[in-house]
Amino acid sequence: MEQGAGDPDWVHVAKTGPAVWAALDGETRAMFETEFRAALAGAAEDFDLAPAEAVVHRWWPVAAVTANPDPRVDEEFRRFQESGEDFSTLRAAPVLDEDEARR
Repeated sequence: MEQGAGDPDWVHVAKTGPAVWAALDGETRAMFETEFRAALAGAAEDFDLAPAEAVVHRWWPVAAVTANPDPRVDEEFRRFQESGEDFSTLRAAPVLDEDEARR
């Protein structure tokens, strides 16, 4: 069975600052904190929370994957690392905000 939102072991991560923060760990959590705090500092000046909300939406996919690791992906990643190939020139696929994609 595929792991996903219908799986009873699936950990739901709400699209909120506290939920995303809680699902992240280590360096990714620190990066989220830095970006989120910068957006909040801007909101303190202009009262616009849209940048903070955008940070949460941008980091949510990372949080969801962190909370729900896929052993098959981990195994593939380990094989790539051990292959000795140079993957340094690969670029990550763009992450589209699902709300933006519907427009």
